[in-house]
Amino acid sequence: MHHPLKSHVLKASSGQGTVSTSYGGRGKYHNYKSINLDRAITAVEGGESHRRAAEMYGVPRSTIYDHFTRKYSDMNAGPIPYLTTEEEEELVSSLDVHAKIGYPYTRKHVLGIVQDIVNTKGIEAEVPSGWWDSFRRRNPSIVLRSAMPVALSQAHATDPEVLAAYFDKLESTSKDNGILIMLDQLLIAMSLVFLYLHNHPKLSVLLA
Repeated sequence: MHHPLKSHVLKASSGQGTVSTSYGGRGKYHNYKSINLDRAITAVEGGESHRRAAEMYGVPRSTIYDHFTRKYSDMNAGPIPYLTTEEEEELVSSLDVHAKIGYPYTRKHVLGIVQDIVNTKGIEAEVPSGWWDSFRRRNPSIVLRSAMPVALSQAHATDPEVLAAYFDKLESTSKDNGILIMLDQLLIAMSLVFLYLHNHPKLSVLLA
């Protein structure tokens, strides 16, 4: 099968490190080796002017200039944001709601949510723990607190008002995202959560 990109790569590599480009007057071409470009770049970094380095190594001055322009542009570009402003605001709102109805998220859960969003966007990156620190600085209302004692947590979670608020939120979220959740599966999941809290009474949880 013919691959246009492959043919371009093979053609470019057949020059054994030599790059052809126009330099000097119109219609004039000069050949220079890629190692000469490296030497010219090193010379500029050592204090030589672009013009002097170009003359010393026979490399187009514009090529040297483009190298440093791209370098500084990449340095100032900054990291790709994992969430848009709107997405982060929605996340904070969701954390607040779940904390108020007695189902707060842990730091690990939040990082997992953000990682899922990043994966969905097709961004090949792992959300670092440093993102969490930046997220908290941007949203000071988000804090980590120790979990409530298991008995108190279970009592709070079985409060009729808390349960009603939780299922209202669950229903609205399911409708917004087109998700159908089976009640029996949900109850099993809730039982597993209670069991986990019972075995980890000192678990740190997230409260908004």
